[in-house]
Amino acid sequence: MDKYGVLLGHIDLERLGKPITVIAVMIPQLRKLIFAAGIMVFIETPMFSIITFNYVILFYMCFIEYFRVYDSKREQDIHIINEIVLLIVNYHLYCFTSWLDIKNQSLVGNSIIYFVLGQTFCFMSAALLPVF
Repeated sequence: MDKYGVLLGHIDLERLGKPITVIAVMIPQLRKLIFAAGIMVFIETPMFSIITFNYVILFYMCFIEYFRVYDSKREQDIHIINEIVLLIVNYHLYCFTSWLDIKNQSLVGNSIIYFVLGQTFCFMSAALLPVF
């Protein structure tokens, strides 16, 4: 494990084995590629890009929960919480399509700002306080 250094981070190589570890390293990179391609391909129909993002996030959550990729429960929980936050923000994006009028889009925009500020405050306070 030491010979791979930072590349594997907190991934549990001994328990997963090399094939799953290689997949666990490649999936986040493929996710970024799918997000970028989804924006480019579905530029005219943002609804499809939002749906694509939801499926990619859900697939990644299932993958890291099924294989228990990370070596500590805390690291695993951090990644799951990050994906849940991404899903919540992504569900807010549905409201910025042509479904709502401008006034309601403004209200949804305020709610997403408050949500992001609230989760940032929670995460920063949790990082500053000692964990059990």
